[in-house]
Amino acid sequence: VLMFPGRAAGSKPEFNLVTDNDYTDFILSIEWKISEGGNSGIMWGVIEDEKYEHPYDTGPEIQVLDNERHPDSFVGNGIHKAGSLYDMIGYPDEHINPAGKWNKCVLEIDHKKNT
Repeated sequence: VLMFPGRAAGSKPEFNLVTDNDYTDFILSIEWKISEGGNSGIMWGVIEDEKYEHPYDTGPEIQVLDNERHPDSFVGNGIHKAGSLYDMIGYPDEHINPAGKWNKCVLEIDHKKNT
């Protein structure tokens, strides 16, 4: 895993963790916690090219968010909340711990099983 600074997004710099390898089928198990008011995401299938400003321009995103404080949590009928497949499928609030507490995400991509 490599970390590199992305382009400045407005007034805040953007940082991304990426691999230097390509993966087709994988299981990613990750524990995450977010700071108060925080917003981030877990993305895959991203195309790295200068013509795309952000990773989420080309890859799906599992939302990592402070559901209690971040404004994105209150729009989109639940499809912008933590754990959601952003803008597509919501995730139940009762399965997400609040800011400052650990959460777990297991993402399985297996093109042979279509998951």
